[in-house]
Amino acid sequence: MVSKITLQCVDAFNITGQQAVTTIDGCAVDVLGHGTPERPEPEL
Repeated sequence: MVSKITLQCVDAFNITGQQAVTTIDGCAVDVLGHGTPERPEPEL
């Protein structure tokens, strides 16, 4: 029979995403403007 359990919890920072090296003009989103249908503004 178990009468006591102690858990030692640690913070976890599990970040998912994508990374790409590109120029500003070649970027998939319009990072400096207001966006266009072809290159929308980034989601924040």
